[in-house]
Order: sequence, then structure tokens, then C-alpha cells
Amino acid sequence: MNEATTLIKILIVEDSAIQAQMLKRILEKTGYIVAVAKNGVEGMAMAGEYRPELIISDIVMPEMDGFELCKQIKADMQLKGVPVVLLTSLTGLTDIVKGLSCGADDFITKPYEESYLLSRVNRIHDTQKLRKEDKPLQKETIDLRVADETYRVTASRNQIIDFLLSAYETAVHKQKDLINAQEELKALNLSLEKKVAERTEALNEKIQEQKAIEEELRESESRYRDLYENAPNALFSINARDNSIIECNQAALNLFGYTKEEIAGMNLFELYPDTPNGKTKRKEIAHQFNEGLPIRDAELQVRNKNGHLEWGSLSLKPVKNVDGETVEIRSTMINISERKKLEKQLQQAQKMEAIGTLAGGIAHDFNNILSAVLGYTELALSDLPEGSNTRDHLEEVFKAGNRAKDLVNQILTFSRQSENQFLMVQIHFIIKEALKLLRATLPTTIEIHQNIKALGTIFADPTQIHQIMMNLCTNAAHAMPENGGELTVSLIRVNLPDDECGINNLPPGPYMNLTVSDTGCGMTPDVLNRIFEPYYTTKEKNRGTGLGLAVVHGIVQSHGGLVTVESTPGKGSSFHIYLPEITASGKDKETPKAIEPDSRGTECILFVDDEPTIVQMSKTILEKMGYEVAGRTSSMEALELFKTKPEKFDLVITDMTMPHITGYQLSRQLIEIRPDIPIILCTGFNEKMTEEAAKKIGIREFVMKPISRQALSQTVRKVLDDSKG
Repeated sequence: MNEATTLIKILIVEDSAIQAQMLKRILEKTGYIVAVAKNGVEGMAMAGEYRPELIISDIVMPEMDGFELCKQIKADMQLKGVPVVLLTSLTGLTDIVKGLSCGADDFITKPYEESYLLSRVNRIHDTQKLRKEDKPLQKETIDLRVADETYRVTASRNQIIDFLLSAYETAVHKQKDLINAQEELKALNLSLEKKVAERTEALNEKIQEQKAIEEELRESESRYRDLYENAPNALFSINARDNSIIECNQAALNLFGYTKEEIAGMNLFELYPDTPNGKTKRKEIAHQFNEGLPIRDAELQVRNKNGHLEWGSLSLKPVKNVDGETVEIRSTMINISERKKLEKQLQQAQKMEAIGTLAGGIAHDFNNILSAVLGYTELALSDLPEGSNTRDHLEEVFKAGNRAKDLVNQILTFSRQSENQFLMVQIHFIIKEALKLLRATLPTTIEIHQNIKALGTIFADPTQIHQIMMNLCTNAAHAMPENGGELTVSLIRVNLPDDECGINNLPPGPYMNLTVSDTGCGMTPDVLNRIFEPYYTTKEKNRGTGLGLAVVHGIVQSHGGLVTVESTPGKGSSFHIYLPEITASGKDKETPKAIEPDSRGTECILFVDDEPTIVQMSKTILEKMGYEVAGRTSSMEALELFKTKPEKFDLVITDMTMPHITGYQLSRQLIEIRPDIPIILCTGFNEKMTEEAAKKIGIREFVMKPISRQALSQTVRKVLDDSKG
């Protein structure tokens, strides 16, 4: 390097920091003073301040490329004499012409050798120095046509010749490199061919062996893949580090409802419901597994893609590496949702069986109590004048007693030990009575509104209609927040399909439309779709069985009606019940019988019941009707009395359940003594005795307690009249 070189200032314009630093290091090592600009805009600004003697610029840069930078430098009066070298990997003729057209003095192609780069830079500097000493050359404008495009170039002949010579030198340099590379490649190819030939024969044998092994592996993998994919249980491979799912079979996809792409990478614990029970189970399983304890048949709930809960039986097995570290977990899960459902149904059936047994156990005693309450109330009412306060009070007692009687029948019906009794009833009376009872039981924070706009008659079981009201209104009350709300019950008459009610599943005709609405929390569409499923409930534990709405749905269907629901979360719900109305022209229309007065008589009756209260009450009622009554609280005493005077009695009324001798046994012995003796068998409840069985042995009538005064009067008179022929 000569002395002048140390005074040369070079400006590098390069957007690649690595390329710029490498070029700067080469030039500075040789003695040049170097400055660096990151792009064309910055390079133009630095050129004005730095006053370089040579500019080396990359072509492809953001904001301003090398061509544009060269144009602006050559257009600047202060900088136009500074040589510009374009540094690029582009060496096409088009790029050379574009370089000339923008005034570039030379170009260097990437990648470059250090010696080649320095020689070009030195030559460009020396050439520029000589031209400064000579007279300036006249610039000429020529048109060059390249690739169907014409470029107008304005430059001195020497500049054009130097630029083209530089391109030629570069091409020659590249050609030499290419020839050397080709020679080296040829030698390498010959060596490689020789080695390949030497190893081909040996490899052929190994290839054949490998092919046989691979084929065997493919067959084995295919067999096990088929077993894996078609296994009936859900199988998972889980990453032990983060519990993410690596792979699963089709049964797992069916269980959770995801595709392979969706479930891959999911955390296994994300499939457990985020509930207190789910969190607890998740912790138990994780703790047990981390302690190295086996996980076998752990029953837990999982949530599928649609949000529904499924029951699974989970087993986990660790897969360890050579260091004994668990790297993978193999999981098996059996879908036991159906089994759990059947278990729940079995538990519910057993519970219902227990309820039925309990109902039968209490029905007899409870009906005996009701018999006394109702009987003595009727006796008291018969002695009181119309309009007295005491009579009004006793009438309410009588209504309450009958409602208690209906509740016993409801329990027996629910436990399938009693038949429904369909009657012609005026539904508005049942609604008002139910609301009166509800008002006394619901919180005062709930306002009850009734809107009875129609009076109508339906053919129904009154107890079940009352049950519909109680279930719907109780559900509505549970849906109210702690601050209460409004419960609205309305009854209107609609004609389908004349009225636009949106009901298409019912035959046309008149219907009574009962609507129960609340301003409670409402229901989401998912809940709304399942509310009539047996055992489905969203209530807290011990606040519901999930049977209330299922019972309502069943009752409405058994009455030939329809129930629909409207609900908005946060605003409340409305249940619409449609029950067929009995019209004057309807086939089911019957003229209600007028209440008949007590049937009277003078015959002698033997009345047997182990409850002294019932004996005394019934004796008083029958004696007021004119009958002569002998009452006994012991079936043994009654039998002895009858044996002494069998012809004295015209009728025997006996309870079924009594100590020593049951009513059934007493009846058989009385008939043996006197085959023509009329007998009425009364019972609070007995699952073994039916009306058919009673009449089979000669019992004339079979009645359920509690029996009303009018029913008792009519039954006694009918049996006595029938016995006389």
C-alpha cells in the first residue's frame, strides 16, 4: 500500500450489518478510512458531510436502492465527481446497463475474494486520480437496447469502456473460478463413482436384508395400529412433562368429540370439568401418579367438546427411559356413562320401591286419621246453620282434609300403587286452591299474580293437575334470586289452530291454556333442551331430584295435552300447558250429578274397625241416617257376636287391616256362617287385596278410606237394596 492510500476516505452504503462490517474490516486493514451508512437515504446524507473519495454501495436496499443513490450523487454538484462502485450479486446485462444509466463508475459482484476486491478498489482510485489530472472528457448520450427495453446512457467514452471492461473482467474471473470448480468436481465425481462402485455390491445385500426387516416391521405396525385404532376403549399417549396429548385412537375421539388435529397438544386435565369434584379428582390422580402408585379403574367425569359430561374409568401406566425417568404416560379410558345412567336409574327405582313400601305402610294409619277428621267435620257441619263463621272454618278444614286425602293418593299413584281417577273438573278452581296453598309456603319476597280470564271444564285427574301447579310454581320460586321476583299464573281459552299459538302437535279444537311465568334467572338453550329428561336438574344438592318437570311432562301427555317452554337467561321462564277443554258438543261431556241427600234406612249394621274413633264416628253417622248400628273394635269380638245372632244383621262393614283376624279372614268366616250376608270391606291401603279379589270370595263392595259421608250413605244403601233382590 502506498502513502496516498492512507488518505483515501471510503463510504460504504450497505443495509446488511454483517456485510458492511466485513467490507469495512477488509478496507481498514489495508489503510483506508471507512464510514458506513445503513441505507441509501442515510448514505446520501453522509456523503454530503463526509466528502468521501469513493462510494461503495449495495444495490438492493430499503427506502432508496443503489441505482437511485448513484443518480442522486451524480446529480449533486459537490459529489458528482466521486466514483461510485455498485456492490451486488446481480451480474446480468440489464443490471450493467442500469448501472451505466445511473452514472455508476464500476461494480463488484458478491461474493468476492479479498484480494480481488482490493485490486478493483485500488485500480478505480488510480484511474480516477489520472483522470483528474487530464482534461475532462466530453460526455456523450447513447441508447442501449437490452431485453426489449431501451436505456439512455450519458457518460464519457472512457467511463463506458471502464464499466464494460470491469464487467468483462468479472465475467472472466467468474469463468476461471467455474473452470477450476468443474475440474475439482470432475475429480471428486471420479473418486465418488469408484467408492460407490466398491460399496454398491456390499450395500445391495444389506438393502435386501433391510427391506425384509422393514416389511416385517410394516406388517407388525399395521397389525398393532389396527388394534390400537379399533380398540373399543379410549387410548392416549401423553407427554409426561406437560400432560399434553401426543396421540389417541378413534374411541377417544368419539368419547370427547374432537378431531385428531384438535385434540393433539391439549392438556389431559383440560378434559376434566372445572367443578369442585373435577378439581379434587384431578389432584387425587396427579398426586397418586406422582407417588408412583398405579392408577386403575379410577371413575371420574370428563367434559366433551359440546360441554356434556361423560363418565370414564381411567387407568394410567408410565413409560420410562433408560435413566428411570417417566417420559410418557399411556392412558386407557372406558366410557361408563351408560353404566352410570343405569346405576342411577336402579338407585332411583330402589328409592321409588322404598317410597312405595313407606307409602303403603303409612297410608292405612294416615287414612284412618283422615277418616276421623273428615267424618267428624261432616258431622259438625250437619249441625251448623249456613253462613255461620264456625261452618266456614270447618268447611276449610274439610277442604284441607280432602287435599290430604288426595296427597295420599298422589303418593300411591307415584309409587304405582293407585290408579289415576279422571273426572270432569273445572280447572280454575284447582288453580286458585293451589295458589292459596302456595301463598302460605312461598317467601313473601315473591309476588304472586293470577290472571284467570276463562272458566272451563277438562277431563282430568284433579290431584295430578294440582301436582302440575305445585311443581311448576315451586320450580319458579327456586329460580327467583334472593331478592324475590314475580310469579304469574294465567288461564285463557284458545282455539287451535284458529289462534296463532305456534302449536302444531295438537288436534284442532278448544284448549285451556295454563301459563306459569317467573322473573327468575332463566335457562340457557342447552338446559332448555334437557329440562324434561328424568333425573336432570341444575339445582343444588338436596334441592331437587330432577323428576319434577319430567312428571309434569308425563301428566300433560297422559291428559292429551302439550307443554312448551320459553326462557331467556337473566329474564325468566314461561311454561305453557295446553289441555283439551270439554265442550257442550264434546263426546266426553257429561252432566254432573247433583249432590244427593243421605240415603236413609232402618236396617241393622255390624261395623268393625280396630280404631275406636272411626267406629264411634261411623256409628254416629249411620245412626243419623236411621240405621241400627253395633260397633266393635275387635274382629274376634265381632265374630263372636255374629255367631250368636247371625240373622240379626243385615249388613257388615269391616276394616281390612286389624290384629288377630284381618277383615279378609273375618269376611270369609262370616260368609261360611251365613253365605248371603252382605259385606263391605274398607281399607286405608293393602297391596295384596284388590276389589276383584274381595268380590271373588263374596264381598259385595270394596271401598278406600277415608270415605265421605255421602259415599258411605250411597254405598250402604246400594248394597242393602241389591241384597234384597
